[in-house]
Amino acid sequence: MEEMNEKKIINEQAEGENNGGSSVNEQAESAKKDAKKDAKKEKLTGWPRVMKEIKEWVISLAVAVLTVVILKEFLLLPIMVDGNSMNPTLTDKERLLVTVYDVKIVNKLEKGDVIICNYPGRTNKDPFVGLITMDTNFVKRIVGVPGDTVSRVNGVTYVNGDALDPLARSIVSAVVKEVSTFENGETRILAEINGTERELTLEQSRRFKFDYEYVLGEDEYFVVGDNRYRSHDSRMWNGPEIERVFVNDVSGDVGPITKDMIVGRAKFVFWPMSEFEKVETNPYYAYPGDPAPENIGGK
Repeated sequence: MEEMNEKKIINEQAEGENNGGSSVNEQAESAKKDAKKDAKKEKLTGWPRVMKEIKEWVISLAVAVLTVVILKEFLLLPIMVDGNSMNPTLTDKERLLVTVYDVKIVNKLEKGDVIICNYPGRTNKDPFVGLITMDTNFVKRIVGVPGDTVSRVNGVTYVNGDALDPLARSIVSAVVKEVSTFENGETRILAEINGTERELTLEQSRRFKFDYEYVLGEDEYFVVGDNRYRSHDSRMWNGPEIERVFVNDVSGDVGPITKDMIVGRAKFVFWPMSEFEKVETNPYYAYPGDPAPENIGGK
C-alpha cells in the first residue's frame, strides 16, 4: 500500500514537471516570435520603412476618397446656395442636403422639385487650387417635364397655358418668320418686330424675346428660379428655331435641360441650424403676388 502511494506521488510530480516544461516551452516559443517581430521591425529602417508608411497612407486616402465618391455620386451631396434666384424659398449662403440617389438610380424627378442642375456651357474652376474645370451648379425648380408645352408670348413664358412671369410682359412683339444658315456658317433671322420685318444676325436676335411654342421632349426639363423676375434660367431662350448661344456668363442661353444635367434633388436646408427645414416639392408655386397656376401641376 505504501509502495502504491509512493508511485502515485512520483507520477504526480512527474506530471507537474512535464506541465511545467510545457509552459516553459510555450513561453520560449512566444519569446522567439516576439524576437522575430522585433527583428523585422528593426529591419524596416530607412527607405523600406518610408515606403511602408507611404503605402499605408495611400490605402487610407484611397478608402476615404472612395467613400466620398460613393456618397457624392449615389447618396448625398452638400450644396451652398449662391445668390438670390430662389428667394423667398431659399436664401443666399444657405446649405442644402441634396439626394443624388433620386436622380442617378431611381429617376425620381417630379414637377415642382427643387433641384441642383448644370447649364450648357457654364463652368467654373475648382475652389481649392483653381486648376480643375467643373460644371457650375444652379438651384432651380422644375416647372416643365417631358410632354409639357412651353411657350412665350410678348415676353411672358407659359407652361401648359399658365403664366410663369405675368409681369414680364413686353411692349415689343417679336416673331420669327424664317431662319437661314449660309455656307460660311452665318445665321440670318427674318423677324417681325412690332409688325415690321427685319433681317437680323444671330447676335442681333439675342436682343429680343421671340414668341415660340415648344413641346418638351422625353428627356427635357424646363427649370426656373422661384424669384421669377431675378433668375437666369430656362426662359433665357428664343425657341427651337434659333440656335442657342452658350456663353460662360449670365448672357448665355439656357433653354430646356436634359436629365444628365440634373445633379440631384434638394431635400433639406441644414445650415444655418435656425433655418433647418425640408425643401418641399410644389408644382403650383407662384411668385408672391402673381396668380397661382392652374395647369402647370396637373400634367
